[in-house]
Amino acid sequence: MRPDATAAPGDGPSSAAGLPGSARAAALASAALLLVAFNLRGPIAGVPPVADEIRSSLGVPGSVVGLVTTLPLLCFAIAAPGGPILARRWRNEQVILAALVLIGVGMLLRSAFGVAWLLTGTLVLGVGIAAVNVLLPPVIKDWYPRPGLMTGMYAMGMSTGGALAAITVIPLDRALGGWVPALACWGVFVAAAIVVWWPYARTPRVATPRFEPRPSVMRDGGGWLLAGMFGCVTLLAFAGLAWIPSIAGDAGVTAQRGAGLLTLYLLVGVPAAIAAPLLVERCEDRRPLVLAFGAVWVGALGGLLVAPSALLPLSVIGLGIAQGGGFALVLALVVVRATDARHAVALSGMAQGTGYLIAAIGPTAVGALYDATDGWAASLGLLLGVTAVFVVLGMAAGRPLRSV
Repeated sequence: MRPDATAAPGDGPSSAAGLPGSARAAALASAALLLVAFNLRGPIAGVPPVADEIRSSLGVPGSVVGLVTTLPLLCFAIAAPGGPILARRWRNEQVILAALVLIGVGMLLRSAFGVAWLLTGTLVLGVGIAAVNVLLPPVIKDWYPRPGLMTGMYAMGMSTGGALAAITVIPLDRALGGWVPALACWGVFVAAAIVVWWPYARTPRVATPRFEPRPSVMRDGGGWLLAGMFGCVTLLAFAGLAWIPSIAGDAGVTAQRGAGLLTLYLLVGVPAAIAAPLLVERCEDRRPLVLAFGAVWVGALGGLLVAPSALLPLSVIGLGIAQGGGFALVLALVVVRATDARHAVALSGMAQGTGYLIAAIGPTAVGALYDATDGWAASLGLLLGVTAVFVVLGMAAGRPLRSV
């Protein structure tokens, strides 16, 4: 099932696309994976820069707009266990195609003006993103004999898509006359992903032994460590995604520059997102990586606490590096811990389902602490505590596999 030069005719994505097992087929498959990953953050990252406009145009409190960021995380948590269930009947590639269609439908629903449509569409696209979140790492495990680089590229695609959405939504808002058409523009990328992924999903499922869930996954202590790490890193990442524009605004930064800082936050994590899985693949002991990303997080959050105006750009850069590298680190640990693609589906579903449930409290908790204290100190203190938990769990999960 690998789109590499050694694939035989009739095997995997290359043959599904009607191409020989060749370097060209491998390049096309990698591009398809990247385009799918590109759509996993963009539909969400475009919301925070126009949150104030959404609130005022719909006449709803900020907590309702906050649900547009929190609802996808809840969907990720609730729908993630469905990935392994669907994988028992259909190929991962087929489920991903259906999930991409759901993302597109959700964006159409969200574009119908009104708070009910906004939340319904967000719920639908969140379910679609959840399924792709769970199943794309197992596809990478299945397609690539050394998945480290492609895992990093997957994380890079997510960050780049989120960055593009964040930096373009305000200019599109002004050019098109509102936040509704500005957010709807992302549907072009979803449609493109459906088109390029279609060849990899059209092949019928081949006869294979019936897939049964591995009972060891739920009893896997290392798997639960990864679930906790995933929860911490995702909480930190999405808290930044939701609140960096507001933190910047309180520091006297304009809305456009705040969107630029959010874009910077997402883009500077790209090199770290590519490097982390490669280092995981090459290093038996991953604890130094955990400590490195934890230290960057502490330094960046500390900068916002001590001197938010003066250190804002540097802190955003640090947060971006930590979230990009930390997220890719956990994804890579899931992939290398799995013994095969089926095990990866089960482990990914468990880790992401639990992790996103933890992460869903992040944006809401940060906002609630800000409202209660009229400042960011308590919220940043909470995020520092989450960073400490990430490091503790990572020091256990990052040990050589034979000792985990």
